[in-house]
Amino acid sequence: MDIAHYYLDGNADAVEFCPHDSYHHVLAASTYNLQEGDRPSRHGSISLFSVDGSDIAGGDDHLDLVCSVETSGIFDIKWSPPGQHSNPFLSQADADGYLRIHVLESSCNGVEGINLKHMISEKISDSMCLYLDWNPSGTSMTVGLSDGSVSIVSFLESKLEIQEEWKAHDFELWTTAFDIHQPNLVYTGSDDCKFSCWDLRDGPSNLVFQNSKAHKMGVCCIQKSSHDPNSLVTGSYDETLRVWDLRTISKPVNETSIGLGGGVWRVKHHPYIPNLVLAACMHNGFAIVSIKGNEAQVLETYKKHDSLAYGADWQKGEANQRVERTKPIVATCSFYDKLVRVWKPENEINLIIKESRVHGVLEDILEHVLLNLHSIEKNLQFWQSKSETDSSVDGSYSIPLLFKKLPEINQEDSQWTDCEIRDARCYQFYISKFTKAGFLHICSYILNKVPDLGGSGATGDDRSIPKRRKVAEGDDNDSDEEQKRNKMLEARNTSGRGRGRGRGRGRGRGHRTADHDYEMISHVKFEDEYDVLKQNGKHT
Repeated sequence: MDIAHYYLDGNADAVEFCPHDSYHHVLAASTYNLQEGDRPSRHGSISLFSVDGSDIAGGDDHLDLVCSVETSGIFDIKWSPPGQHSNPFLSQADADGYLRIHVLESSCNGVEGINLKHMISEKISDSMCLYLDWNPSGTSMTVGLSDGSVSIVSFLESKLEIQEEWKAHDFELWTTAFDIHQPNLVYTGSDDCKFSCWDLRDGPSNLVFQNSKAHKMGVCCIQKSSHDPNSLVTGSYDETLRVWDLRTISKPVNETSIGLGGGVWRVKHHPYIPNLVLAACMHNGFAIVSIKGNEAQVLETYKKHDSLAYGADWQKGEANQRVERTKPIVATCSFYDKLVRVWKPENEINLIIKESRVHGVLEDILEHVLLNLHSIEKNLQFWQSKSETDSSVDGSYSIPLLFKKLPEINQEDSQWTDCEIRDARCYQFYISKFTKAGFLHICSYILNKVPDLGGSGATGDDRSIPKRRKVAEGDDNDSDEEQKRNKMLEARNTSGRGRGRGRGRGRGRGHRTADHDYEMISHVKFEDEYDVLKQNGKHT
């Protein structure tokens, strides 16, 4: 679905959404123009846009030009990584061999808005700067040059300084990238069809590997997956997107390949959805590709540009993770028609997005559980120490209160007091809820209660967690221990002594079957179940 479009003054070759908080709506687009003649010259520009792709019915989708800066001809632009600087920086690799840094300011001549201000420039080479990438800490950049060299340039205290430069390839070095998980590694790709990796810890930089057989034509782009430290994708003039397994770094394995019908000039992993890649395919428009294991498939193509498809990017920011936003925003640009378009993918990728959000919710739950395990462990240790030091009424025992079956309250000849049995139930509750089965029951509860995140009413439910769902279904065949515990719970909740008649959410209204009791206890929240235990204790 199209949001808006804009025609620039020059040939558009790159678009980049700002990844910094408060600036996720900012889109930068760059141009490159060759003035031919006796004294040819190259000039270009950077334009900043404000993008709003509202998902609200009747919302105003727009692409507004905010400001434009004239520069030399630009081959590539990149925003600095978020969280490293007080203001976002935009770097450019230009045709004059310069690396230039601009700073994004939140006001322009006293008027509210945003402005791009030139900060610093550094002559990198007499050759053209073709591509650049920031390291994760925002302290240095790798720059690919037209003579096949690569430069590592530091950016400290607002100064640019060449740290190292070496001849990496025989022809134009079209792409270079830091490994975001191991920043000491730098990848390069060239018109010589070679895909290489270098270790910056050695001086001069040591060649880790070089693959010269997989790509049939020049290597145009390289990007490491932020979701999988062992996965990387490359694009080539041979119209193929390749996925690499880096677990053996000295000899990466080409896991899968998919032809996209045009030279793969740029690739961008989705910032939040694993295994979803946006590709600019030169003569064949743009493609969204899903990668799962050894399989890759095109989910959607976008062919509303009439020229070379060069620039592409996903919008960043938390807005794209909201449940109500079902489609991410994409920006693309094409060269000769000077066109920038902002659009949303169609329905084909909705299931992928919903599946990713389900996984995100489950990961958040697991993270929360792990963060609280320490305090829970301390509570368990307290109950353990209490049970080891305290004794029964007649002083005949001193053992931990951990057992397979709880004794009934006021059972004949029972040596347990009501208070001790209540404490034991609390203790056993903590133990049982942090088992794998307990975690799966909670996940099932969330999926069933929140259909927007892939519940029973969502088409992507079973697809989202196939392995976990299978395990959860297997848990229906309770072990002997679980069946005994269920019978104990049934007796407790249907007893004429009033136990189990909690005051929350209609519990205790009439008799229930043991299965229904187990269903309720398995799927309510932690705090609700603990409230039931406390209420039961008041009746004992």
